[in-house]
Amino acid sequence: MGNKISEKYFSHKGLCKEDQALKEEICNKTGFIPQEEIFRGYIYDTDKVGSLIYKGTWQGKAAVLKIQGLELEIDEADILERFNAQNKSTHVRVPMCYQKEHFDKEKGYGFLLSEYIDAPNIYTAPFSSKEEMNDFCTFFEEYQTKCLREPFIKKEKEEASAYQFTKKRIVHWQKIAMSKEHNAYQKEVTDFLDTYQKEIKEESTVFMHAHLTNKDIFKDKDSYILMSNLFWGYRPKWYDTTFHLWAGINAIDDTSIKKEQVIAYLQTWIESYKTKTSCTKDPLFEKRFHLLMGERVLGSLLVDIPNKNVDEEKKEHLRGIFQELYAWHRGEF
Repeated sequence: MGNKISEKYFSHKGLCKEDQALKEEICNKTGFIPQEEIFRGYIYDTDKVGSLIYKGTWQGKAAVLKIQGLELEIDEADILERFNAQNKSTHVRVPMCYQKEHFDKEKGYGFLLSEYIDAPNIYTAPFSSKEEMNDFCTFFEEYQTKCLREPFIKKEKEEASAYQFTKKRIVHWQKIAMSKEHNAYQKEVTDFLDTYQKEIKEESTVFMHAHLTNKDIFKDKDSYILMSNLFWGYRPKWYDTTFHLWAGINAIDDTSIKKEQVIAYLQTWIESYKTKTSCTKDPLFEKRFHLLMGERVLGSLLVDIPNKNVDEEKKEHLRGIFQELYAWHRGEF
């Protein structure tokens, strides 16, 4: 079973102890010297911290310490080992692990100490250039053909059906929205799930890296280094073609950006995929793309946008874009 993160929204109560005490405890144990916090992982709410990431040094080398305060189904260090055991690519890899400690229920944490990647992201969000699109497609083909040779996480029964997987997630997002008295988009959700079931039927999920945002792929000369590796698991087919696009658009904070720009941008990506990757072999790729983006857009409307820590003007602007986006995607599937 792949890791469940957002699904733990109602059960996770935050870190086991204060940030500073937790950091000092692990640094004393490992010899890691922290310099700065570079990431704080939340499950939607700022009081539901699941992980902390620090940049620093270890034995004279630039390194990263990730403190995992959320108990996962499979530790990230184990995923890195399994990936390396089956990966045949000479261009795609994961960070080197220096030290690790599996999650301990009594302590309330685990950690991963790994190399620091000093390289740029594969592209700049929210809008990549045509050259960056081509580079992503090159990466995607290498990843598809040489990094996904065989699943290294067991598929559980509840993950098997693409429709059931999607339905469970959307219903969970609705519960979060309703718990905060936010719009649950019931009409749109019912219509989407009915259409999804009709179009996808009993199709199975596929093994992949399910968090391939531009920030999770570093480009170092002709190598690509994958981050957020706790998210390997099962998703509907071609989900990994859409997640990075949704993530970039979901992070828009420029209120001058119009929905027409976003739609034109996504259309360019569709054409790039169809001409430069194996997606072209799937006659249903474009319909799948719109269905998958529809799911991601509903997720933003239900939980991501309402829980953003930005001013209301930016929320309203983004909500407007996503409502228009959903209408566009819905018209295509």
